[in-house]
Amino acid sequence: MSCSTCKKDKSCCPKVITRIGPRGPKGDNGRDGSPIFTVKDNVTTVTNVREIRFTDENAVVTDLGAGVVQVNFTPAETVWNDVLNIPWYSGAGVNSFKPQYTIDRNKITFRGQLYIPLESGGVGIDVTTGNSYLSVASAILREARVSIITNANTNNGTPQGRFMTNSVVAAKNLPNEAIPVARDIIFKDVPAFRRHAFGGHLTLYRSFVTLIICSDTTVLVNSANSGAGCVAILSPFNEEYDGSGSVPLGNDPQALGISRATNAVLPNDYVGATDDAPFTIGSLGGPNPFTVNAHHIQSLGGFILNLEGLSGYLN
Repeated sequence: MSCSTCKKDKSCCPKVITRIGPRGPKGDNGRDGSPIFTVKDNVTTVTNVREIRFTDENAVVTDLGAGVVQVNFTPAETVWNDVLNIPWYSGAGVNSFKPQYTIDRNKITFRGQLYIPLESGGVGIDVTTGNSYLSVASAILREARVSIITNANTNNGTPQGRFMTNSVVAAKNLPNEAIPVARDIIFKDVPAFRRHAFGGHLTLYRSFVTLIICSDTTVLVNSANSGAGCVAILSPFNEEYDGSGSVPLGNDPQALGISRATNAVLPNDYVGATDDAPFTIGSLGGPNPFTVNAHHIQSLGGFILNLEGLSGYLN
C-alpha cells in the first residue's frame, strides 16, 4: 500500500506517524527527598519514607495509631537438644546436667557434663545422678559403650581415641543439621576430672583431653566407617605419642597435672604439704583404692568433661 503523501510504499516511507492514545492514570507521588531520621529522647522519627519493613524474625511491631508504631526485638527462647546415643545416662536425675546443644544460625553451643562411661567388675555403671561414680573404685573405660578411633595414635598397640557411641553408623551423637561441614570442631586440652570418696576421704584425679565434634569430612574412623556426626575424645597419650612408636621425650610440663596412681600405694599429698618437696609426702588417708593412669584412654572411665559454653561454627 502506498503513502498518500509521498506515494511510496508505506514500508519505505520516512514519515513517522504517531497516534496518541488516551491519558493513563496518574502515578504515585515521588519522594520529597532522602529519608530523614531524627532521634530525640530515645524516640526515632522517620520522615520521607513510604514503607518500613522489619525482617528480623524477633521484631514485634505494635501500631499505636496516627502513623506511630512501636518496635520491640525479643530474642527467641533458646532451644536445647540432647546429645544423642549416650545411653549410660539414665533417668530424670540427669536432666540438669545431661549434654545438650543449641544452634543459633551458624553456631553450635554445648552445655552440661559429659561423663566418660565407667566399668567396674566387668559391668557398665549408669549415670543416674551427679555422684553416680563417686564411690565406684575403678577408672576402667566401659568399652562396650564407645567405639575405637582406629586411626588415633597408639600406646602399646592401643588406639588412644574413642567415639562416644557404640556405633558410628547407626547411632551418631548428632543429627544431620548439627554436623559441622568440611572441618571438625576441635577443643584442645579440655580439663577432665574424676572424684572418688573412700575411707572418709575424697581424692581427685585430673587429665586434659582433646574433644572433637566430627564433621561430615572427618578423617577419624572406626575401622572403615567414618565418625561423621560423632563426639570424639583423644587421650593425652594421643598427643604424647606420634603413632610411629617413638617414646615421648618428656618435655611437657602439663603432664604434671595429669593423675597417675597405683593401687595400694600411698598417694602424694599435694594439699597438706608444708615443705618444698610436696611430691615426697605421703597422704595420711590410706593407700590408693585403684590404679589410674589418666594419660591412657582406657583409664579415663568415670572422668567428667564440663561442656558449658563450648561453641564452634558449623560451616
